[in-house]
Amino acid sequence: IELNQALILNDNPEEESYILSAAGENNDFIIAYTPSGKSIEIDLTKMNSENVKAYWFNPRSGKIKHIGDFETDMPHEFQPWSNGWGSDFLLIIVNKNSSYDFSKFNN
Repeated sequence: IELNQALILNDNPEEESYILSAAGENNDFIIAYTPSGKSIEIDLTKMNSENVKAYWFNPRSGKIKHIGDFETDMPHEFQPWSNGWGSDFLLIIVNKNSSYDFSKFNN
């Protein structure tokens, strides 16, 4: 996994709500952390797949929620279901054909 801030396309000032993003070595997954529930526009064209699955992980509850399947031909904006302080989330985007299993974390 490697830090890759170029994946984030929306304004991302370096302050306390700064969003971090990283990608797998083969660009088969992306993770992005928002400390305050800000929306995240991700450049999906960098993925090594034509289709991906996206999830929000809620670190406060330990639960994960599948938010949809997306094509990677264009960027996409992902919005968590709450924002503000105390609403941190981890966005997880994986190759649709990957073997990642998040079932034990499902919401």
